[in-house]
Amino acid sequence: MKRHPNFLLLGLMVPVIAWSAWRPYDRLTWWLEVTPVFIGFIALFIAQAKTGWRFSNLAMLLIALHMIVLLVGGHYTYARVPAGAWASELMGWQRNHYDRLGHILQGLVPAIICREIFLRIRVIAHRGWLHFCVVSVCLAISATYELIEWAAALLSAEAAASFLGTQGDGWDTQWDMFLAGLGALIAVFLLARVHDRSIPLIFIKGQAFYQKRLAMWVVGVQGPGMRRARWLAEWRNSEQKPVFYHCISRVVDRRFVLGAEEKEKFRTLMRIYEKFSGCQVVSYCLMDNHFHLLLEVPPMAQGGLSDDELLRRLSALYGEAFVAEVAAELAEARLQVKEGRAQEAVVVRRIHERFTYRMHDLGEFMKGLLQRYTQWHNRMHSRTGRLWEDRFKSVIVEDGVAAKTIAAYIDLNPVRAGVVKDPAEYRWSSYGEAIGGGAKGNGKKARAGLVRALRAHQGCGADDALWTNDVSREYRKLLMAGAVERTETKIGRDGTEETRRTRKGMSAADAAREKERAGELSRGRMLRCRVRYFTDGAVIGSRSFVNVAFASARERFGKNRRDGARKLRGEASAAAGMLWSVRDLRKGI
Repeated sequence: MKRHPNFLLLGLMVPVIAWSAWRPYDRLTWWLEVTPVFIGFIALFIAQAKTGWRFSNLAMLLIALHMIVLLVGGHYTYARVPAGAWASELMGWQRNHYDRLGHILQGLVPAIICREIFLRIRVIAHRGWLHFCVVSVCLAISATYELIEWAAALLSAEAAASFLGTQGDGWDTQWDMFLAGLGALIAVFLLARVHDRSIPLIFIKGQAFYQKRLAMWVVGVQGPGMRRARWLAEWRNSEQKPVFYHCISRVVDRRFVLGAEEKEKFRTLMRIYEKFSGCQVVSYCLMDNHFHLLLEVPPMAQGGLSDDELLRRLSALYGEAFVAEVAAELAEARLQVKEGRAQEAVVVRRIHERFTYRMHDLGEFMKGLLQRYTQWHNRMHSRTGRLWEDRFKSVIVEDGVAAKTIAAYIDLNPVRAGVVKDPAEYRWSSYGEAIGGGAKGNGKKARAGLVRALRAHQGCGADDALWTNDVSREYRKLLMAGAVERTETKIGRDGTEETRRTRKGMSAADAAREKERAGELSRGRMLRCRVRYFTDGAVIGSRSFVNVAFASARERFGKNRRDGARKLRGEASAAAGMLWSVRDLRKGI
């Protein structure tokens, strides 16, 4: 039973099924009433055995209760259930109301099932729409069941009275659907908190399944106009191989709304969410209408966080009063464990899970950062509505050459835009912060991030002490090669040569004074340009790295695609043979 813990509850129902099947009042009516029980058994078995899915304990308890109600009603027929007859006699009712109980559960149980599915595979993010969709699905199920009853009555007039169970009530159908809707409302409004607490234990035990297999399932069934699940690194739970993502998001309509104050607030929130989530921004650049982040998302430590570490992270995002409240909850939970009144896996882990699901996760980091900034921005500028254009883009980046190149590409954004000639002069970038320091610091965080970007493949952590000398000089040379302005010489109609600047940046004379190494120049020429592969390539790295990523997500591509690595072309051709992309881009390169 260890592999199928929820089937212990259903296994206890076998005697109830045997009793219900033994000499029922009407065999045909029995089959009509209990068929949903057998369908439910088969569906639960397939979900557990074939995909590893299992419902929370609350959902399984309610499913078992609903099955028992159906089995009892099938044995006696709903109009003759003794408990209902006794209640009718006691209350003076004219009919047996046992079927009313069944229809309340017909709304309540599917509501809990739908709610759990929607939450666990993240079909609907907004709770208001979640409630609406759950209730709508339950009402649709109830209406469908009424149609089935009508069809069964047409096919078998003999069993119609027993199966329909109207008992002379002309409004029975309406009552049935009303009670099903009432059951659904009870589920979404009265049982929501209990259900939320019941889900996490199942979710954590099946975390690999929900992050990998269900994401693949969502991709497999999507239609042409549906969003694809975000492509995450297959090794994201590895403690040996770093996981980097190049993330980009633009302001809606690409309006220039991020001024100095806005950029400073965004950077402050970015650092706050770093401390809270355990993710690290190793390179960034905040422009007037978009931003770039090179984000490392390490896995959660084995065994999770200690209580002290959890409280330390919470203090980055929440006030002292809230953190103190959580600390008191943890202290009480630890006391219960010490006295033997509760299990640590239940009371302590449940408190941790309220927050840790938002940590060490790319989507949760970006969602929290963008939502928190949007709220501040809208409040400051007296506006409402969305601020960011669609959902953010992300590209998987290999450590080593790819991470170093993307970091430099990000820091050179203001040079390519003509805002500055030297990337060190731009305050709202990782290199500008590393050289000049931020508004509330000396640039240690930025220097540590760039060390990680340049040396992660050598096993170096985010240590700002390593920035001095070798790392800083190497990165400066790479940036200066990419900061040189780009010119084009043409012969005019009058026969004279005309030199036109096609890309803003540092003059060749100034760049020469930086004593660039010849080996960096070809890559520098590429970094002067806007390289679409770095924002839309999906995966960037060595040929073997891209092929491994392709093989791990084979279902995303057509059946005729044989390998993943595609040679960089166009403006990125300088890196061809050194860097590869999984997408074969044709336009804008």
